[in-house]
Amino acid sequence: MNRMHRTVWVKPFGSWANQDDRDGVAGYKATTAHAGIGLGRTLMLREHTSFTPSVRADYT
Repeated sequence: MNRMHRTVWVKPFGSWANQDDRDGVAGYKATTAHAGIGLGRTLMLREHTSFTPSVRADYT
């Protein structure tokens, strides 16, 4: 009997940046957050399918 394997995963990541004022020019601050969520299922030996939605948020 061939057992189907199912997987679920989450991968969060982001970045942060900050530049102070220079020579009278305003700096900036930025934050980005992102998360990928995946669902996978093995259909047959050596065959795999997946569904991967993602979410992103940018803050300034």
